[in-house]
Amino acid sequence: KTVLGQPAALSAVVGVGIFLLRLWPVTAQLGAFGWFEGVSYPFVTMLKSVKELNTPIAMFVLGINVYNANWKFDRSLLSAVPFILRRQILIPAVILLGTMWLPLDRTMLFSVFVEMACPVATMVSVLTLCYNAPQDEQERSTRIVILSTLSALVTVPLMVAFGSWLMPL
Repeated sequence: KTVLGQPAALSAVVGVGIFLLRLWPVTAQLGAFGWFEGVSYPFVTMLKSVKELNTPIAMFVLGINVYNANWKFDRSLLSAVPFILRRQILIPAVILLGTMWLPLDRTMLFSVFVEMACPVATMVSVLTLCYNAPQDEQERSTRIVILSTLSALVTVPLMVAFGSWLMPL
């Protein structure tokens, strides 16, 4: 009951409903009418603004978490390294090898592959704050997100080179 009442869950249900009912082409055709453009303009403008704020807000939240974190060396960071390597190298490579034979657009496959090789989302540390996790768990999640982000400086270019070699566009 509480999960389905969340805005993200409701948005997902509405989005799936629009997809299943195939309403998107109908709304695209309505765009040809002048009155519909006037009605939809505020919503489209708002959605574009939210889209453009997505990354800056995530960086802002991560910066606050970095500032508040206690930067002591912790063995739990070493235990996160295999997870990060699986998440940023092994899984994207397996998915690329498994999907490159499908008759799909290669640019789309490659973009999904690169996105899969990206670091853990900042949302991991935000959720520990949202649900009042103990301070040490909040700091640990922030350190793991930062470790994942820093490792992406090496892993993402390596994965792009691997994908380009394996599946040239």
